[in-house]
Parts: sequence; structure tokens; C-alpha cells
Amino acid sequence: MNGRGTEGACHPERTALVCWPSNERSADKAPAFVEAWQPALRAAEGSHPFTEKYVLGFSNGGYFAGLIAERAIYEANAFVIAHAGPVEPVRAVGSKPPLLLMSADEDISQEGMVQLDDELTQDGWPHDHYVRGGGHALPDSDIDAALTFFERTRTEPVPLRPPISSRLPRARFARRVAENAPLVPISDKAPGPSLGLDPLDPTAAATAGSAPTAPGLEDRDADGEME
Repeated sequence: MNGRGTEGACHPERTALVCWPSNERSADKAPAFVEAWQPALRAAEGSHPFTEKYVLGFSNGGYFAGLIAERAIYEANAFVIAHAGPVEPVRAVGSKPPLLLMSADEDISQEGMVQLDDELTQDGWPHDHYVRGGGHALPDSDIDAALTFFERTRTEPVPLRPPISSRLPRARFARRVAENAPLVPISDKAPGPSLGLDPLDPTAAATAGSAPTAPGLEDRDADGEME
């Protein structure tokens, strides 16, 4: 199932932008977006009954996926936050479903993803961190990792052992080497619909069945909004 942002969703002063709620200033709009999914979900369940639900958000949609998970706006079995960052405050208000963070070495969002990883750790939220080379995109390899995470969390606790990936973001690797700290690997076909949240291009799908490449992050500010 695809989802689409709407005009004015990311910032009250940028009404012409099409995006998802992606920061604390627009968080109050998130429940209405999730409620709008319900007719499609009921229709899908009528045709293909399912018991498990998964959310994958990429870029601007990744901020929204994190917001949904943290505020317990939609009950899913697991979430993937891909190439985005934290929506403050990062603190669970309900249950803590398994989260997978996906980031890339050359992505400008990498710093935000490292920050989100740290904040989830401080909150005691079970999660994994999958890191690859390259930049801001959602290639097939990311989709494969997300589906593997969804499948394994059905029967395995998080963090997964063995992990999907044992790489660390370069910034974190450098920091741990500098601190002479032990280097502990941080790891990074689901039944039912995976709710794909759009990337910066609001017309592109970001579902388990497609892998679009987003435009450069020069169109996005620190809150995950488009300029």
C-alpha cells in the first residue's frame, strides 16, 4: 500500500509543500493521516486477510514512520526508518515495537540517524541499525534488508543475532576508536501490507515492491522538511 503526503503537512508556514508530518511542530497532524489509511486497510484485509502489519518510511516518510512509532499512533508489528532522523522527543508513549534504522555512509542524514540510534538506546527501545555504503536512496538491497527484518522479528528478539549487518556508521566508528572503547557491532517477506511512506518526491512510491531514488537532500532541512 502506498501513502502520500499532503500540502502543508510538514510546516505551518510552508503550506505549498507536499510532505508528511515530520517534526514536533506538525506532529498533531499525524493521527489524521493514519486514520485515512483505514478504509484501504479494511479493503485489503477483506481480500487478503492478514494479522501482521509493518511500516516502512523513507526520507521525509522516515521521519513520519518514527513519529508514528514513538507516539503509538498506529500499532504495527515492526517499523523501518530509512535515511531520516529523530523527531523530538524520542520517547515511547506506549509499547516499543521493534525498529530497524537504515542509513548510508555518504547520506547527509547519517548524522541524524546516529543521533536517533543513540536516543533509542537511551530510551531502552529494542532496535537494530543497518548501514551500507552510498547515499540517499532506497535500493533493492534496503528493501531486502527491511523484509528480512520484518520476517525475523516474527520469531526473534531485537537486536537480532546474528545481525543483518555488523557495520557501524563512520562517525560512530571513529568516535569509538578515539575513545578506545570496545567495538560492538550494531546490526542493523512480511505478511500483510507494508505501508510505504513517500520519499521527498511525494509522487513516488516507497513500498516493499518498489525502490525509488529520492532527490538530493538539498531540498530538505534538518527537520526532514522540503525547502
